Amino acid sequence: MSIHTDDPIKLLTPGNILAFFIFSTALSVFLTWLRAPRYPEDIQWVGTGKGFLAGFREMKNWLQSGYNTHSRNGEAFIIPGLLGTTPEVVIPRSQMGWMLEQPDHVVSTAAAHYDILNGEYSFVDKTLLKDPYHEHVVHRSLPRHLAGLIPEIDEQVRICVDDIYGTDEAGWNKVNIWDCLMRLIPRVTNRMVVGKPLCDNKEYIDNMINFTLDVTRDLMTFPMVPTIAKPVLGPLAGLTSKYHYSKTAKHSIPLIKQRLHDLQRHEAGDEAYKDWEVPNDYLTWTITTARAEGRMDELDPVRISQRLLPLNFAAIHTTSITTLHALLDIICYDKEQNIIDSLREEAQKALKEEPAGQWNKAKLASLHRMDSVIRESMRVNTLSQTMVIRKVIAPGGVTNENTGQHFSQGTMFSCPIWCTQHDEDIFGDGADAYDAFRYSRQREEYNEKTDDKKNPDDGLKVAKMGMVTTSVEHYGFGHGRHACPGRFFVAHELKMLISYLLLNYDIKVQEQRPDPKWIGKAMVPPTDAIMELKRKRGTTVTS
Repeated sequence: MSIHTDDPIKLLTPGNILAFFIFSTALSVFLTWLRAPRYPEDIQWVGTGKGFLAGFREMKNWLQSGYNTHSRNGEAFIIPGLLGTTPEVVIPRSQMGWMLEQPDHVVSTAAAHYDILNGEYSFVDKTLLKDPYHEHVVHRSLPRHLAGLIPEIDEQVRICVDDIYGTDEAGWNKVNIWDCLMRLIPRVTNRMVVGKPLCDNKEYIDNMINFTLDVTRDLMTFPMVPTIAKPVLGPLAGLTSKYHYSKTAKHSIPLIKQRLHDLQRHEAGDEAYKDWEVPNDYLTWTITTARAEGRMDELDPVRISQRLLPLNFAAIHTTSITTLHALLDIICYDKEQNIIDSLREEAQKALKEEPAGQWNKAKLASLHRMDSVIRESMRVNTLSQTMVIRKVIAPGGVTNENTGQHFSQGTMFSCPIWCTQHDEDIFGDGADAYDAFRYSRQREEYNEKTDDKKNPDDGLKVAKMGMVTTSVEHYGFGHGRHACPGRFFVAHELKMLISYLLLNYDIKVQEQRPDPKWIGKAMVPPTDAIMELKRKRGTTVTS
């Protein structure tokens, strides 16, 4: 006997829908297992068999257990993937160099980011993450142009801080730190990316922020979507990304077309462009780089406008989270460590040097205490439990000649950043505690020595203590040839921002620092944290 109906809607009963969901989930789990890479038998797993959702609560503890048992002994271990994500082979510090030395066609950063960030659906065009040309442009151009950017970024910081935090000298202003940073950081970042006046265009900035929120939403929810449902739900979720991109593109594409025209006429020696000053921003860099390298596909105004999306995603959230933690550490640990007055003194001393009142590369480099405060905050408050993610893409896999272990195509590597940067064997007693001047103390002690007392090895050691210097013990910005190319800009941006706040505002210290939360490997910052501040009397208001 068969059941027949001419109305398919009648089949959509709660029981049938539940059965389909269970079936699709089971099929997805099976397909994930079938396609999963095969791991060396001598690498141990941690955290398996603990329950379906245990990883969301216990991943931090699993990683610490694996680190203590395996990483300290130079051994890799494997953590399970959450729901639909791939397990990770967590590489010990002693093997990190081997992983980073692998060529990109064997072990890939871009492929790992493409998977983690759902590049097929969340970024308008999957080419953006498959071929991250924007990273190449920043890596090649930013260091050469950074010094010239400093006056513009300094001006933008002053304008944005005055606008967002207010200039009222009469009373205290209670603000949500995260909300303020999410209004401030995108405008400062886009001064470097697209220049004025677009960096201050509300519709452009708001929709660029919304795009980053779209990607973050997909990042958190896509692992819960059954594999067989992603080809359907992925494009649907991507509609919001495309919508917010379209709202930014209506402003960016005309600007890009005009920039292409202006640069062409300027380079052709057009008399009308004799006194035209070439803008120092990402748009100029990517156009000149693409022309020099014959990348005609990267001269398409639409493609350039799309490249602004991953640039903003990378800059806005990570910089805002880093700044949030740095400000909280400053105001919550000031009472016992005298951080605010020390930073004010250092900034005032630097700004008194000629040209007085203006930041430049040398003055920013002299802010050793500020650098230490931010670097230490990055050490204690990692963005994730693991970082420096890589994916094996070579069809034949890759073999670690140091251990003899072979890793098949599709294997995901990572490094245990939280455990490493809280390791007492590396950072001494109290590695979990925030010590604002951990790095600057050693620099200042070395600089106070006479030349005949200075050991060259000690000089090399303190020179590597800057926040932009990466190592196997400090890799909040990544490490190796794919370390964050924008970290030098971020360092200058944060130093100017925090200095301006401290020099122009009284800030109330706090007794209790709000703690972040952890969901799986991801750190969730305390976005409800509050700061109270008041404009100092007599400080100049930027017009």
